Amino acid sequence: FFVWLTPRPEIVFILTADADVIYERKQELTKDEIYELIVKANNNGDIVVENGEFVYIKYFRIIVIDGSMPSIKFSLLAIGYAFLSFIIGALIYKRYNHKFLYYV
Repeated sequence: FFVWLTPRPEIVFILTADADVIYERKQELTKDEIYELIVKANNNGDIVVENGEFVYIKYFRIIVIDGSMPSIKFSLLAIGYAFLSFIIGALIYKRYNHKFLYYV
């Protein structure tokens, strides 16, 4: 419940390194656990984002820079954001279309 009351950061930095380097710095987890966490963080299909613009930027980067296809989950997330944006735009237009200027 209190998560909704706390402000969300505008910028999030994710610092990463090799599992061995992380383990040398701090031995809280085993090397295997650190490696699994790194793999999860880099997995395109399992990331959860709330900013719709980031989804499309990341999608474009995966295709152009990485030269690979995004996962099905990530593609569905992008389609979901597009559909949601379309629905919100259609509802706003339907409600306020009498205020739009059609002819100049």
